[in-house]
Amino acid sequence: MNCGPCAGNTPLFFIYAIAGYNGHIYAGGNFLASYSSTPYGNFSSTGNPASYLEEYTGIVGINEMNNISRKISIFPNPSKGIFNIQLQGINEKTEIHIYNLLGENICNTQINTNTTKIDLTSQPPGTYLYRIVSEKGEAIGSGKLIISQ
Repeated sequence: MNCGPCAGNTPLFFIYAIAGYNGHIYAGGNFLASYSSTPYGNFSSTGNPASYLEEYTGIVGINEMNNISRKISIFPNPSKGIFNIQLQGINEKTEIHIYNLLGENICNTQINTNTTKIDLTSQPPGTYLYRIVSEKGEAIGSGKLIISQ
């Protein structure tokens, strides 16, 4: 993988291997520049420009959802773009994040009542992913939404 343009179109690094461990991503390869922050997260160099290992400390996953007493209903699903979200057993402020399959965030809405209406009629038909999180950032639920034609 050839990543990161800089002056003269010289790449910042070539990645040959990627591994995840304990909430971090490690990349091995030839890194041609030292840097600590990029638009994609923070990287920390471990040597001079050469072959070595770098650690990425940005977001690399999601928290596990561990409270089964919470119930989330989304209906109708599939729909033409209007979805009702009903939460039970949740007494804190929550927010829903909706993403297209490219990973682009298309909607963030605070959920203030037991039933919240989401309007995605401006989006094209397809499959979308949602994630419901608490104000502390704890994952409460996730799943798919389908917009039909």
